[in-house]
Amino acid sequence: MRRRVHQSLPGQQEVFERRGIKCEVDAHGDLEFEEEEYQEYIKKDLAVKKAVDRLNAQAAVTYADTATYVGVPLNVYLDYIQAEVDTERSFLELPWTICLVASFTILVLGILQRDVFFGVQNAIENSVVGSARFGWSGEFGHKDVYEVDSISQFWSWMRLGLLPLVVQPTWIYSEGVPPAMESDFGNFQVTGRPERWLFQGYRSPSPVQNDFLIYSKLVGGIRMRQVVGEVEACTGPSSMDPDILDNWLGKPCAPSSFAVLVPQAPDAEDFLNFAKTEFLFPDLDNFTSLQQALLDMEDGCNAHVGNLQNCRCEWCKGQVPRQPWLDELAKRVEVSMVFYNAQHGIYTYVSVNFFLNRGGNIYKLLHLMSSPAQPLNMPTAQLVPIIFCGALWGGGLLYMLIGEFRDIIRTVRSSQLGCCRAIALEYIGFWNMVDWAAIFSGTLAAFFTFRTLLYVEVANGLLAQMIAASLSPQDRAAYISIADPFFFAVEQMSAANSVGLVSLALYPFVGMLRLFKSFEAQPRLAIVTATLKTAAPDFGHFMLVIACVFACLLVSGILFLGQDMEGFTTPEHAFRSSLLAVLGHWDWEVLNQIGHFKAAFWLWVFSIVLSLIALNMLLAIILDAYSYEKEKASEDKSLLQQTSEVWRRRSQRRRGERVNLSQIYEAFKKKYKNNLSSMMSDQSLINPDSLMSTVPQMPREQAVRTLSKALERQEKLEVGFQNEDMIQRDVQKNLEDFQYTMKDICRDVEEVAAQLDYFERLQASGDASYDFYFGKEQASEERTSKAWIQRMVTELSGDLTTTFHNGLQRYRDWQGRVETEQNDLHESITDMQSLVQQHAGQVREMMHAVDCLLEPGHTAGLSHLEGQG
Repeated sequence: MRRRVHQSLPGQQEVFERRGIKCEVDAHGDLEFEEEEYQEYIKKDLAVKKAVDRLNAQAAVTYADTATYVGVPLNVYLDYIQAEVDTERSFLELPWTICLVASFTILVLGILQRDVFFGVQNAIENSVVGSARFGWSGEFGHKDVYEVDSISQFWSWMRLGLLPLVVQPTWIYSEGVPPAMESDFGNFQVTGRPERWLFQGYRSPSPVQNDFLIYSKLVGGIRMRQVVGEVEACTGPSSMDPDILDNWLGKPCAPSSFAVLVPQAPDAEDFLNFAKTEFLFPDLDNFTSLQQALLDMEDGCNAHVGNLQNCRCEWCKGQVPRQPWLDELAKRVEVSMVFYNAQHGIYTYVSVNFFLNRGGNIYKLLHLMSSPAQPLNMPTAQLVPIIFCGALWGGGLLYMLIGEFRDIIRTVRSSQLGCCRAIALEYIGFWNMVDWAAIFSGTLAAFFTFRTLLYVEVANGLLAQMIAASLSPQDRAAYISIADPFFFAVEQMSAANSVGLVSLALYPFVGMLRLFKSFEAQPRLAIVTATLKTAAPDFGHFMLVIACVFACLLVSGILFLGQDMEGFTTPEHAFRSSLLAVLGHWDWEVLNQIGHFKAAFWLWVFSIVLSLIALNMLLAIILDAYSYEKEKASEDKSLLQQTSEVWRRRSQRRRGERVNLSQIYEAFKKKYKNNLSSMMSDQSLINPDSLMSTVPQMPREQAVRTLSKALERQEKLEVGFQNEDMIQRDVQKNLEDFQYTMKDICRDVEEVAAQLDYFERLQASGDASYDFYFGKEQASEERTSKAWIQRMVTELSGDLTTTFHNGLQRYRDWQGRVETEQNDLHESITDMQSLVQQHAGQVREMMHAVDCLLEPGHTAGLSHLEGQG
């Protein structure tokens, strides 16, 4: 029988041989002795035993050794397996998530064609604003829609601005020719120029009826409608008689908070509560008749008293006494038109809104909403990628839905808590909710898109009826019966398209969260989310303080500036304006108008507290957390390394060199009969042999490797990450503790020195013992006492000198032995580092030899080796 001893240095064999000890170096670089000779050597030379014990004590204990000979707690191992399975699954979802987001992007951008829609809407908006002018001075109009500030100017804009722009009865030439040119060129007559031109390929002479900006077509005429305020009691001083106030005002009140501030787009998309509706149909009336209709609406048909059948304002005919269509009780007037651009197949709903607030102001809002008549009407080369991306995106959502249902079923089956509690306690998590949010938002986007397509089909059907009515005009009532449903259908289509766009815009936000879920599986990619998690506590406390400060400054801004600036009139507006001010967007010229001192005081306080201090503190919190997470992730695998590892696992699994980690987890679940709570709480130790018995297909190398990785992970979790600042703080604390200890030692030494000094100065005069032993008849008592004290002090000094000398000598000897042992320890460490690589190579060779012995045809050789063992 042979004994193996770890060899820390390559020359250790020669040291033993010089002592007459025979030993050999095995394949792993260790020393081997014959057991009998080894015992004899120990009896003859005790130094041999000490040397061997020292070498064995210096042998390195690896995770693999601990896993093999000691074992790993089952819950620690299963935690590692589950973490690896989840990480690999999330990592593999990253390409799929990117593919889903990319396919969604190509799909929606290819169908919606935002650039085309913008071009059509921008052309209409510029024309309505820039060309529909009134307040003419000769050949030049100097007012547009945004300068309509009264009811009379509204009618001027309608009759002189919008109507000539939309309804063009004749071909428009350049500005008027001077009479001198007509006299110089006798053959040139301005009045004789053609009013229409039949161009090549045209079926009708241009301008074709209802053409707008050449390429768009007016459908259904012009619709005018208004919202009327409700008459209520007027507000006056409480001490005043209401009748006196009413007599003094002379007219009713219709108080309302409607349009107190500048309206927004959602206000223009409110299609309810309209009370008066009138239509202008260019298909039925010529330009002069349409102008007359506007005049009748403005004066309430007073020009047709006694002959109301000629009045073109249907609402005005029924009023007794005569009333204009638009009066002081109106809250909102909408002039709406529908244009169809056949070049791109786009409906455009144009609404020019006038909001009359009770302060006397008229807010103007031009709002356009476009919808495609045929979303998939495009070239085949462009359509094929869109269809492919749509199928990929829809299939991805369906795959995610099936996967989540599988997870729910798997969780319920493996749980002992029941269906609802298992889902609530074991399934529901943040990232699972992100997956469901992605499924829900994608389904919602698909639903509202399909809903919009249904409304588009309704509008397409009514468009055919409008075209038929336009080609074959009938009476006004029949035309209205078609135009009114058409406008309603376009409204519904536009509203549905607006909601559908919102649902489509929400999906990229959820897709961004799913990307962060996949980034969590790669430490280098997860730095952003890890930074937010690390900074969350400090960020929460910081935001609590800043929210209080921000609220105080916001209220002060409303009180200081709200009466003079619209941006600070309400908390919502003030919140937006304050956030812009934090980012540096503020207009001092506007602020200065409310008072230099007030504006400067508020702006200085706001900028110093929030922009200069708070914002930089926030950046410091984020950057501190980012630097910590970046340093923490610097030792982790990169994206390329993790990809390589996943590929290695897949390759080894195909070659049968390893089993899937999920199979290991499922094998233990089967062993514990799906009782996850008892399985994950079991702390019994497992080794490679017991692990391979539970998972028979697992190779031993994988068993040892996974057990070692589990131990390594557990140690990292227990120790945690120590950055440089933490290490410096620990060192500083240890130094402070050492200083306190040194102070205690110094204090003890001082006490010993004081005691020695006391005994050195001790006086024995008059002591009875002294007189008995040391007294002399011929000497006085004082002289005898002094002589005794001198002798005792001399002896004590000599003893102390000898004691200190011997102590210092022992300290020198001990220090020399310590230095010798330190040198031996350094040599052993150097030897251990050099032999670790030799051991690793020999272990691989031994495992390879064992694999060869396990192959068929080597059974006899294996039995022979076992017999020798």
